[in-house]
Amino acid sequence: MSKNKYICLIVLLCSLSFLMMGCESEIGSSTQISTADIRKNNKMNYKIVSEEREFAGVGIEANDLSVSIEKAEKSGYAIFSKENHDNEEGYFDIEHVESNGKKLIRFRQQQTENQTFHLVIYSTHPEQLECDFLGRNTVFVTKESLKQLKLDLKDGIVDLMGEASYPININTEAVVTSIQFKDWNATVSVESEGGALTTFGNKKQLSEGENVLHHQKYGEGRDFIRIDAKNSTVELSD
Repeated sequence: MSKNKYICLIVLLCSLSFLMMGCESEIGSSTQISTADIRKNNKMNYKIVSEEREFAGVGIEANDLSVSIEKAEKSGYAIFSKENHDNEEGYFDIEHVESNGKKLIRFRQQQTENQTFHLVIYSTHPEQLECDFLGRNTVFVTKESLKQLKLDLKDGIVDLMGEASYPININTEAVVTSIQFKDWNATVSVESEGGALTTFGNKKQLSEGENVLHHQKYGEGRDFIRIDAKNSTVELSD
């Protein structure tokens, strides 16, 4: 075989190899992203800061979870572990998968087995970020993000955390409910079937538009609202 034929064969094999790698990544290969990479990546103008309350984000405590994110590419999101915020060696496996017709982004922390971690997703355009929660979640809210944040709860608990919010546990049968933020003057409305609301074990029937004021500190001096609901829509507005 001539030298030219050898060269052509090598080029052909390399081309096939690249094509196969491309197909594999489309199907669902995992990608490792370090916290250092996220800080340095300015392609989508990520605004990653040490004080997470400055921007809207979604944090999830779990070892292996899937989050369905619509319009994620348009909203510009970034991920890091709260525990590894200052540890540039920490990373996640991020896998794009599809389940029941929904595109999911699955996150796994690869440092320690069975370790509970705090995952935070930040968006530069929170008004375009819609999350389908499939686990226990924490949403960090600010005055600005409250104006645009909308949560569609399929099944799970969501903690709304901020400097001046109120911890309310709304069960799966909650009806239209408003919760008044003392300092931010913002309301949280939950629409679903039934009509019961639980605040730390004390059940209370609410009428439409009624405000519930209850204050509770939650670790590190942070206050929060807890919502536990199925098939509900939560809208936050100031």
